[in-house]
Amino acid sequence: MLYVDAGDALFRTPAVPSGDPGRALRERAALVARVLVRCGAAAVNVGRLDLAAGLGFLEALAGGWGVPWVSANLSDGAGRRPFPAWRIARWGGREVGIVGLTRPSPEEDRRLGLRVGDPAEALETALGELRGRGVETVIVLSNLGLEAEKDLVRRVPGVAFLVGGGTYPYLPDPPVVGDTVILHAGDRGRFLGVLETDPEGLGRWRDPVNRAQEGIWRARLAAAEAELERAPSDAAPAVRNAWERQAAAARAVLERLAAAGARFSHRIVPLSPDVPDDPEVAGWVRRVTGSPPPAPPRAGVAAARATHTGSAGCRRCHPRAYRNWVNTPHARAYGPLRGKKPDPACLGCHATRMVREGGAFTEPTVACEACHGPGLNHRGRGNIVRSPPPATCRRCHRGYHRGEETFDFPKARDAIRCPKG
Repeated sequence: MLYVDAGDALFRTPAVPSGDPGRALRERAALVARVLVRCGAAAVNVGRLDLAAGLGFLEALAGGWGVPWVSANLSDGAGRRPFPAWRIARWGGREVGIVGLTRPSPEEDRRLGLRVGDPAEALETALGELRGRGVETVIVLSNLGLEAEKDLVRRVPGVAFLVGGGTYPYLPDPPVVGDTVILHAGDRGRFLGVLETDPEGLGRWRDPVNRAQEGIWRARLAAAEAELERAPSDAAPAVRNAWERQAAAARAVLERLAAAGARFSHRIVPLSPDVPDDPEVAGWVRRVTGSPPPAPPRAGVAAARATHTGSAGCRRCHPRAYRNWVNTPHARAYGPLRGKKPDPACLGCHATRMVREGGAFTEPTVACEACHGPGLNHRGRGNIVRSPPPATCRRCHRGYHRGEETFDFPKARDAIRCPKG
C-alpha cells in the first residue's frame, strides 16, 4: 500500500491570526501532521493553505514529527529549497517517484517571502532526475486545480498518476489525460480515494483503462444482444441494424480494453463517523481539542436504527445519476459555509442529516437522500421518492436569501434533474 496526501491538510484559511486563536490553529495543524505520519504517508505535498503559518512552521513539523513534505517548485526568499522536490517509495514491488507541486500565488508569495516557480518547469526537472535514478513510474501531488493539472500533464508527459487536493467536489470517475490518471478525493479529510492497479501494469503504463469502463461496455453489449434476440423476424431492417451497430461498437471497445496493459480501479470512501477511530489518535484529538471521550450508550437505550446510505452508497447502483449530481448546485451547497461556524438553521438546507451505523452525522452537501428520502433499505425495491414533489423543494427554497423570493419549480428541477440511473 502507498499512502500520499496532495496538500492543504493543515489549515482552512490562507493566514493564521496572532494570539490565542492562532496558537489553537497551529496546535490543531500539528495534530493533523502527526496523524499523517501515524498513517504512514510516504509523501505530503505543500499546499497553499499549509503555508498559512509560514515556512518555518512546516520545517518544524518536518523536524519534529518527520512529516515527509515534497515540493519541486517551492523555495524561500534566498532561493533555498526547504523540502525535497521528490521522494522515492515502493509500491507493488516497484520503485515509484513522488513529486510535489505547490500552486503559485504571487501576492501571497510576496507576503510570505517565498518563491514558487513554474510547475511545468519544476516537473520536467524532477522527471529528469528520477529517470536518471532508473525510476519510471511517477506520481505527482498537486493543488494547482483540475484544469491547470490537465494542461500540465498535456505539456509534460511521463506522469502515471496525478493526485490533486484542495478542491471540491471529488472526482468519482477519474479523467485520463494522455497516459495520466487524475485523482481527486475532495477536501477537509472527508473522503479517502482508493486506487488499485496491477504491479505488472506499472512497468508498461500506456493508455490506462478504468476497470469500471469494462463493466459499462459489457452491460451495453448485453443490452444490444438482448434487443436483437427479442426482435421479431419481421422487424424493420433499420431497427436491427441500429442494435447490431451498438453491439459491434461495444465489442470493439471491449477488445481494445482487453488489449490494454495498464488497468486500474478507483473508489471514494466517505470518512464518516461509522469509520472506527484509531484509539491512540482519538486520544490525541481529545487532548488538543479538549473534547470529552464519547459517552457509552445508556443502559436500556437502543441505538438509532440506520436508515441512510450516503451519496457514495447511491453511486454504486446509479452511477449516471451520481455523475450528474456531482455537477449540480446541490452538490456544492455547503460551499458558502466552509471555514465558518455555521448557524444550525443553515445546516438544515446546506447539508444532509443522516442516520447510519454508528450514529447520526451530517454529509456536507445536499445529498441524494435529502430529496429522495433514506435509501438504505431501497436497494431497487422502489421504496423511495423517485420524483420529489414541489413541497420537498420548498422546505428550503423559501426566500431565505435575497433574490430567492420566488421559486420556479420547473426551472429549478431542470437545473438538478438526474438522468434515470
